[in-house]
Amino acid sequence: MRLTKIAGPDAPYFIERLAALMMVVAVLGAWISGEAAIALGIAAGGALSVVNFYVLRLLIGGIMRAANPPSQAVLAMLLMVKFTVMGFAVYWVVGHARLNISGLLIGVSVVVLAVLAEGFRLAVRGNESNATDQHAG
Repeated sequence: MRLTKIAGPDAPYFIERLAALMMVVAVLGAWISGEAAIALGIAAGGALSVVNFYVLRLLIGGIMRAANPPSQAVLAMLLMVKFTVMGFAVYWVVGHARLNISGLLIGVSVVVLAVLAEGFRLAVRGNESNATDQHAG
């Protein structure tokens, strides 16, 4: 069974929404526990991570849909620009924003955790669909 059949086209959207939700929950949890500095770090790291994933999804999707190589090349160049901008953003946040580094790392991790959760969800759903396919066939 192919991954596209299991995952479907909505998997990246699910990851984005789940990462944003995880970030909000983590920020609220830190804020409620009285750790405002950590909450701010989580918010900054999570925002960087979610925006990075969103722009990456748009650019990769555009490269995959582009009909001709020049369009793909332009989008690939934009991808390099995105990596450069994101690198400078992380450099500035770490060096100049004086955010809590632990909170920042927690925030950056939300997309990774969302990808893992989506992989687990697909694995469970894939096993269910394989069992259904075997009983039907």
